[in-house]
Amino acid sequence: MRRILTGLLSATLVAGLAPAAAATQAAIAPQAAAAPEQQVLFKAANEQGYSCFRIPAVVKSVKNTLLAFAEGRVDNCGDTGDIDLVLKRSTDGGRTWSPLQLVNEGGGDTHGNPVPIVDRTTGRIFLFTTYNAGRDDDKGCATPCPRTPHLQYSDDDGATWSDPVDLSAQAKLPEWDWWYATGPVHGIQLTKGAHKGRLVLGVSGEVSDGKQAYANDGALVYSDDHGRTWQVGANGRTTFPKGGTFTQKPQEVTVTELADGSVYAGARDQNGTSVGNRSYAISKDGGATFSTQWTPIPDLVTPTVQGSVLRLDRPGADRMLFSAPSDTDRRRWMMIRSSYDGGRSWESAEQGTRITADWSGYSDLVQISGNDVANAEVGLLYEGGPVDARDEIRFTRFTESDLGSRGPVGPTTPDTSRTKADAYVLGGASLTAGKFGGGLELDGVDDYLRVPYAEEQLPGDGDLTYTAWFRYGASTGQQALLWLGGMGSTAPQLWLRGEPASNRLVALMTTAQGSASIATTSAYNDNQWHHVVLQRAAGKLTLWVDGQQAATGNAVGGSISERVAFQIHLGERQDYQQRFDGAFDEVRLYKRALSSAELDQIRQSNADVPSGQVLRLPMDKLKGIDGDTAGACTSVPFVSGTEGYHTFRIPAIVKAGNGSVLAFAEGRLEGGGDSGAIRVVLKQSTDGGCTWGPLSVVSENGDATAGNPAPVVLANGDVVLLTTRNGRVSEKEIMSGTASAADSRRVFVQRSTDDGRSWSPAQEVTDVAKKAGWRWYATGPGHAIVLQHGEHKGRIVVPANHSGSPPAGSTDMGTEAKYYGGHDLISDDGGRTWRIGFAEERADTGIAANESTVAELPDGSLYFNSRNQGATGNRVDAYSTDGGTSLVAPYQPQPGLTIPKVQGSVLQTNRPDLLLFSGPSDPSARKALAIRASSDRGRTWRQALVVSPAPAAYSDLVQLSGATVGLLYETGVTGTYETITYTQIPMRNLG
Repeated sequence: MRRILTGLLSATLVAGLAPAAAATQAAIAPQAAAAPEQQVLFKAANEQGYSCFRIPAVVKSVKNTLLAFAEGRVDNCGDTGDIDLVLKRSTDGGRTWSPLQLVNEGGGDTHGNPVPIVDRTTGRIFLFTTYNAGRDDDKGCATPCPRTPHLQYSDDDGATWSDPVDLSAQAKLPEWDWWYATGPVHGIQLTKGAHKGRLVLGVSGEVSDGKQAYANDGALVYSDDHGRTWQVGANGRTTFPKGGTFTQKPQEVTVTELADGSVYAGARDQNGTSVGNRSYAISKDGGATFSTQWTPIPDLVTPTVQGSVLRLDRPGADRMLFSAPSDTDRRRWMMIRSSYDGGRSWESAEQGTRITADWSGYSDLVQISGNDVANAEVGLLYEGGPVDARDEIRFTRFTESDLGSRGPVGPTTPDTSRTKADAYVLGGASLTAGKFGGGLELDGVDDYLRVPYAEEQLPGDGDLTYTAWFRYGASTGQQALLWLGGMGSTAPQLWLRGEPASNRLVALMTTAQGSASIATTSAYNDNQWHHVVLQRAAGKLTLWVDGQQAATGNAVGGSISERVAFQIHLGERQDYQQRFDGAFDEVRLYKRALSSAELDQIRQSNADVPSGQVLRLPMDKLKGIDGDTAGACTSVPFVSGTEGYHTFRIPAIVKAGNGSVLAFAEGRLEGGGDSGAIRVVLKQSTDGGCTWGPLSVVSENGDATAGNPAPVVLANGDVVLLTTRNGRVSEKEIMSGTASAADSRRVFVQRSTDDGRSWSPAQEVTDVAKKAGWRWYATGPGHAIVLQHGEHKGRIVVPANHSGSPPAGSTDMGTEAKYYGGHDLISDDGGRTWRIGFAEERADTGIAANESTVAELPDGSLYFNSRNQGATGNRVDAYSTDGGTSLVAPYQPQPGLTIPKVQGSVLQTNRPDLLLFSGPSDPSARKALAIRASSDRGRTWRQALVVSPAPAAYSDLVQLSGATVGLLYETGVTGTYETITYTQIPMRNLG
């Protein structure tokens, strides 16, 4: 839920709120938080000699003095007039401030873009600024605009300053002739790693031929000698045709140091065609080069504006803050949003903390408290005003607890399309009777739905079809049914709303090529269900209502998913206005033009038409209510003591080619032990795991054991399942060699060609899967993988383990843990033939790989992670660079995973920087199942989410969509194996 910090505005400011802003604030009715303090630091009416103050920057000195910088604009509020750099200081944590101090006088020219940096080793405070020739009017600088960086410093906590020095030869590339800018925002000093002590700031520059720009650089500048010399380091260049369009233009660069010592650079994206208005880049060598080049953040909703990032330096879980306005197109609603994955993704506008409902613009963040204070205190210096974002510059203080802890956006309703972008249900919309099953009732006050971003949704310049059932009876107001893309007069967008006072439905689309709209001759506000279709196809924009064409006209060409953050809102405009007072059912979105026959099938019988479908909201259920902190559905497919089984154990899960979720388990008939009559059973879900179909038996072995399911889905949709069987004997008997060959462990393969509905007979492959000297054997358990990259693309890799025989003359029984070892099975022909890849047989008392799991990393290498039965830690891991044929090095302990001796699961998500591990997080007991995350290919791990503090053991992970993963795991209230439970987890919650 969106939070607004109460008490931020003085009575005067509140009384002066613009009517639209005040109305919006009332309509949203956010949750109130504690009341921090706020002051107006820079305002033209309060200072002599200035018409306007803009462009804030703030730092804390080594003596804990806060220094708040701003541009003092003498003649007007334009960017290129007579501009000074001014300063106020606070020695009490921002409670009181000094009078205004002139630091750098423009003298008719522009001296702006402040970037203060504190060298905590020497205590020196540096101030970068950018100069250009001033103008007498408020127009922009004529391009090419010669701009030069200058540097000055203070050694007395900002009381006095050196004369500025032109630093063009060090902090600017010669080719940056069209435009150049430092910051504007604070710079940093690195505190970790090989480059500890380095000073770093962000800059941007444009390259031209003297007449037109053709390249933009977002770059870093750094110093390794405490500011005596500087150089341009990491540089991300975007080239584009002269005078033409560009994908992204990172400018106004802000930096922070990540937990691993990397430099994170965030930037305003200046009207590029990529989705969103923010980009980020990462440098792993202290700012010398970018290891991650400029990457758009498509779902961080903010207008085109500068912003600031700050990683909190205090005890506790990793958290970064971002300050910027949160409206999609206008500079208003200053908000603090958090990232828990190093700035790669951010809280939504619903999750962030709104600082003000006023207009607001540029900002900067500073940590006021020391790094030993758990509840960090933060200062925000930002532009704001009741009439214009440039009215004044304000300072506010708040603590981390004011921001609240990490939490879900709110309840959701399932998206049953392949995208699985479950829609957030905000405000309190409730289930009601729909046209087909359930529907959702919105109150027209604060209810709406927002569909989380997924790349699959982007319609671009192609055909599109939106269908929905709607019912309303309002006679006034503008009733927004759909708002897709962005908002504003020029932003790419598509929307549909009812205008009952004008007796019509209106649809409008906007692209870079212009706008087009169509309207019906009825508003359909009779409180009856109506089916609406809005389609862009063959150059036309067309509306159908109840199967009849109601309006059509020429569409405009071009993309409706570029430049701005892409959003899909149902029941409101994206600025929380034009709320819909009525009900929805069966909302769908397709990236193609549906035929008349298909539209009739959907309208008449609610037919499933999956081709091209990127959103389907049946609106039959709400998830994540009544304290469900994950904000996604949780279900229980297997309950021990039911359906004829004593216990269900050993989960495995995959997503079939048709989008259904297949949950496998061992159904243990006689008891909870690992031997006896055990079958491999399956349940299927067609709604992402919220509900499950009946149980079916996939593999059985009479009154003996069939288990260790290791399923994998091939590119052609076939599901291949490997299992292991043995007679009515124990693991100890098998490992000691006293079990017969027939009763020992044997390996079998099955196949389904219909998404798990039916299965081929089990085919034994023991002769090629198990070496002669091996005794124990186990596939997985958990999902196997199909390689997606490189020369071995298409290869099936099944992680497995075995036990060897003691050498001749040994007194060992073979039951000792040291005889366990990891290996994998490989198939290069879709599971028809198999061979052993690598195999570890080292009889090591310290490392003895057991139940294994594997993930393919983004570079095509494989990461194996295994339970360790040896004495050196409980998890071991290894890598393969040849598709599992061999290991780069033997298994080694993984100290970053504190876990009892138990199976676990790894999953490389669709995000290259996010590898996940699931397993209990209590090192001494099977409980508190958690998701751990790694952003460095499994070398280090951080705890991302404790799913439940309850008893828990085996688990398996699956990627459901671009935004969600699924987790199937053993758990219970008092016992570990009471149920096998399933939960959906939004990836935004994992970091």
